[in-house]
Amino acid sequence: PPADATAAAVVDGVCANCHAPNAPIAEGRWPSLAASTTLQEDSPRNAIQILRNGIPIPPGTGGPFMPGFSHILNDMQIARVANYLRGHFGGRPAWSNTQDMAQEISEQKSAQP
Repeated sequence: PPADATAAAVVDGVCANCHAPNAPIAEGRWPSLAASTTLQEDSPRNAIQILRNGIPIPPGTGGPFMPGFSHILNDMQIARVANYLRGHFGGRPAWSNTQDMAQEISEQKSAQP
């Protein structure tokens, strides 16, 4: 199937700032997405959680960290980006339940006090 142009634009505009091979902000500190085990998993849950909520800075360290994007991307966009990353960097087919999983995670987050 053709690549998702919208998801590719999000990745180029947001993710590439840190994860592209020559990203000036990365300075060799952020891993290549091609090395991500999250993109190889059977479930999209971890990829969605990371895209939504980011990776917090470990206490007492200076990083690494990743911001979450739930404030700028909706569930469908997060699902599309997750599937794009899996195909483009993980070399795997899209997860079949990504949009449902993104909505489920979002609803669970909304239900928390």
